[in-house]
Amino acid sequence: MEYRKSSLDMLNRLKSQQNRPNPLAVEKNPFGKQENPVRQDNLSKEAARYERILKDLEAIENKVKDGNYLNYYHQMNEKQKEYLLETEKIDSDIERISPILYRRLFAKREQLLKNKRLL
Repeated sequence: MEYRKSSLDMLNRLKSQQNRPNPLAVEKNPFGKQENPVRQDNLSKEAARYERILKDLEAIENKVKDGNYLNYYHQMNEKQKEYLLETEKIDSDIERISPILYRRLFAKREQLLKNKRLL
């Protein structure tokens, strides 16, 4: 009889612990995850266009870094010029694109302008 009571008590304690949160499963960042507030499917046409141009430029730059410098140099310069021309009017489209994308675009633009001044 004593054995049954202790088993029932143990079962009740285990059931009560199921509702408690696991302290090891708590998110490590107390401020929450940093996610882009504007999702990919909600991007405006302007933001999608800027994103496409940036990805094209980065793809050609990666090809150049892989050792095909002479093969893709002309294409890389054309894409860089196109990128700089397209991002000149980015400040007028700032409310239509996410802040994270804007920072990426602006950083790349500043990097290209700095490199052009050095040449």
